[in-house]
Amino acid sequence: MSKVHYFPRYSQRENVITNNTLLLLNLFYKERPSLFEDVLNSLLGEEAEISVGIDVVQQGRIHKGTVPDANISQSSFRLVLETKRGTDFTRDQLTGHLEAFKAESTKILLLLSNEPLDEHTLARLVDPSALTAGVRVVSRSFEDLIQAAKASINEREYELLELVDDYRQFCDTMDVLPWSKYWLRANTAGWSYAENMKYGVYYESLDKGTFDHHYFGLYADKEVCAIGKMENSVRAELVDDELVNVESDKGVEVTPEQRERIKAIIHAAKLGRGRYDVSKGCRFFIVDKFFETSFKKSTPYPIRKWRDFDLRDYLGKNLTEMPPTEVIAERLKNKTWEETL
Repeated sequence: MSKVHYFPRYSQRENVITNNTLLLLNLFYKERPSLFEDVLNSLLGEEAEISVGIDVVQQGRIHKGTVPDANISQSSFRLVLETKRGTDFTRDQLTGHLEAFKAESTKILLLLSNEPLDEHTLARLVDPSALTAGVRVVSRSFEDLIQAAKASINEREYELLELVDDYRQFCDTMDVLPWSKYWLRANTAGWSYAENMKYGVYYESLDKGTFDHHYFGLYADKEVCAIGKMENSVRAELVDDELVNVESDKGVEVTPEQRERIKAIIHAAKLGRGRYDVSKGCRFFIVDKFFETSFKKSTPYPIRKWRDFDLRDYLGKNLTEMPPTEVIAERLKNKTWEETL
């Protein structure tokens, strides 16, 4: 017999995600307003604070007037929610949402997506008028909402925990959980392995494209032999020993230290086993550091160019927070994987 779910799963439309998210929050409020408040404040963190419910004060003076026996009041807030399965928010859309706010004491525009937007992207999308109007624009992922809910529920409230888990499963079927933080892309690195390891940089031609994975691996001799956590993806050229046309695919700063590492590997590539000229037409994937591992391929024949891995398949399906990269490398040692056709 099929399990009965709290949240419907039969529509691929974006509005079913919004509907089920609102249903979850509404169920929290009906359970108890304080739970609804705790979940929202856990989700918003230091960026905003919401007060739900009434304030009761005995014999509180009203401005300069008389002192009544009691004063019952409620602070106002408005939370405008925009959900996306990806991160394709637009400036025009968000600017239009600002018209919903009036004279509320707390104004929040909450953007829920598969992954939170970085500061650079958020600044590009948000009209400065939002700040002058006192609106806090907060970007969070659906996984952030799930973690905020779990943090606000007592471990003995089994029905509520089951509710949240069903919402998590629904989000998983909608592909809105931040998969990229669990994913590793391993690229072939035979002749370039030594300089890749030394400088923490991998290079390939621009026509190969970029990707959203948080981890990058070096593959050689039928195993992923090193992994690192992605810091940046950079297009750059070396002209007269100066790095020019430098641009990050992630829209973040290319630090002086990263620039030096790119220059160093360009010089090293010319002297290495491959005698590669990567001074033009290349993209440079920069990691924090490559840590050695031995994640072996158990089936015949090497990979052609790259291979993607969901690290939860090897480190545990219930993994929510990734351990440090060196721990991941250690845990992958002596594990195997197959190439499926």
